[in-house]
Amino acid sequence: EDGGDVIETVAPADAIAIRPAGHHLRSAAGRSAAASLAGPFEALVRAVGAGVAPAGARSTNEVPDADLEELKHATQCLRDASTRGEVLPLVIDFAARRFRRVAMWMLRDGVAVGMAQRGLELCGGPDDRALRGVEIPVQRSGWLSRLLEVRRPVSGPPRTDGDRGLALALGDRLPEHAYLAPIESGGRVVAVVYGDDLPGGAAPSDTSTLEVVLHHAGLALDRAALERALQCVLVDIDRV
Repeated sequence: EDGGDVIETVAPADAIAIRPAGHHLRSAAGRSAAASLAGPFEALVRAVGAGVAPAGARSTNEVPDADLEELKHATQCLRDASTRGEVLPLVIDFAARRFRRVAMWMLRDGVAVGMAQRGLELCGGPDDRALRGVEIPVQRSGWLSRLLEVRRPVSGPPRTDGDRGLALALGDRLPEHAYLAPIESGGRVVAVVYGDDLPGGAAPSDTSTLEVVLHHAGLALDRAALERALQCVLVDIDRV
């Protein structure tokens, strides 16, 4: 209270907004969608700033404190990471806390190449060394084709021969539900994280914190690439 008057305070907004891919913003369709969302978004921000909870808003209390602490730790580690070799293991370890089985694929010239895994042995899947010998053409998999089209996570059962081939490259049975999400760097998808809960049949759990980590991983990869480029420039200058 101040002079008998009650001073109301408004807690700061606690939210995360992930930047859309640049090619979406530059396209005509992207500009149209952005224009249609601008008004409602402005109204939402004004409501939050005034201390009014928007209809249908989800409280951050719905995310367990342990998950939030884990997310903070992971994003801090990603900010400190300086090479791809530091970034990607952090991502796959975080994903392995959300799914029983996880695999990471690198995308190269239209082909998904196995890179690392956690838990694939639960259903007879390959170890890291064997996974690196697995290659899946992106265009054969509905999962991968859709993911590259929308630049967002996709999930569901394997519906195409390519999806089934991808799933069986990771074990001895097909999942009822699988989750695949992109890691973007330099304006393109450079890696894909795959997760399922075999040998059970549960649908993917809440993946919101994982998707935040994937976004930060992309930023970390961009930063690492920029630092390498800058180092090369400095070496060239020293040689002059």
